[in-house]
Amino acid sequence: MGTYTLILENHNEFKKEIGSIGKVSFPIGYYTYTGSVPNDNFKRIERHENVCKGINDTEHWHIDYILHSNTIDIIDTFKINKDKECIINNSIKATEFNKIGASDCSECTSHLKYSENIDELKLNLKNIYK
Repeated sequence: MGTYTLILENHNEFKKEIGSIGKVSFPIGYYTYTGSVPNDNFKRIERHENVCKGINDTEHWHIDYILHSNTIDIIDTFKINKDKECIINNSIKATEFNKIGASDCSECTSHLKYSENIDELKLNLKNIYK
């Protein structure tokens, strides 16, 4: 297994229907999304990038709904060849955001987190992914 975290930047507030969660408002700022991949195969990151660019229009995971917004950019990615999804997610010093991305997780409330400070967020992730 492998673990990754995307840093997203939202340039404009928007609202989006997110699966069974319902309509969610996304303020301007920075978000992290932490996920896992089987067998250290990080092609899922490329898939997320393609969803964000509009190349892939599938909305399978909660993150897909967010990445389809034309106000969102993926600005950085961190990854590790270890199964540490929840440990990493719970180490990120940012606000949990609306139970997104954790519907199948018994350890986390949300795998999407929000912050207004990109510098603190990047420093935190660099320290986590050492």
